[in-house]
Amino acid sequence: MNRLNDRIICLIDMDCFYVQVEEIEQPEYRGKPCGVSQYNPYKGGGLIAVNYEARKFGVKRGMRGEEAKKLCPDFNIFYVKEKRGKADLTKYREASQKIFEIILKHCDKVEKASIDEAYLDLTDLVMDKFRNQSINNVKFSDSFVYGSFSLENQADPGKNLEAWLDINSDLSRECSDVYLIIGACIVQEIRQDIRETLGYHCSAGIAQNKTLAKLCAGLNKPNKQTILPANSVEPLLATIPINKMWKIGCHSS
Repeated sequence: MNRLNDRIICLIDMDCFYVQVEEIEQPEYRGKPCGVSQYNPYKGGGLIAVNYEARKFGVKRGMRGEEAKKLCPDFNIFYVKEKRGKADLTKYREASQKIFEIILKHCDKVEKASIDEAYLDLTDLVMDKFRNQSINNVKFSDSFVYGSFSLENQADPGKNLEAWLDINSDLSRECSDVYLIIGACIVQEIRQDIRETLGYHCSAGIAQNKTLAKLCAGLNKPNKQTILPANSVEPLLATIPINKMWKIGCHSS
């Protein structure tokens, strides 16, 4: 498995990580619109993280807390503690370290992209499982596949995933889609371990390079994983403005 298009790369992205850290400490806020504010408390401070419950009301990162409260009166703000005039991110870094320790139990080829994002090269793990035929019964609970594979109901994500899995039901066949399926099984196990051990949920993208993994990780957030087959890459890229492309972006466009 030396060809670039046979690599299996995953991005794990902790959904609204800073808010989740606060919710772990204060579980009574779970399911409520919340955000995290850092530094200058002027007008409620600048929001560095906003959960999905708050986003439904139009609250976004970068807003002032007071502006968010106008959009969502029940919006709750957590404030990052300060130490010697600077933001004290200790508890967030410690939470991140615990998450990475779990990831490293499953995969030793990990690149830390940020405090709440990790790239995993699953290629060797996938090939070991492929050669040993150790994955026989594929069951996904919160997965999506990008592309149109269901002839009956293309608008139904579950039917679409089921159709794609049926097309690739022979897991002994050497092809990139089978490798992606095995990789997605591994990622599902990692995400489940993080959730059951620490209480955090995350999203993920499974593709054949880092850029594609990052793109598809954001397609079905939160708490979902998205698989990008090789023949769906071109249709996906056709929908994305070049200034939204990771490692290309506005500086190059």
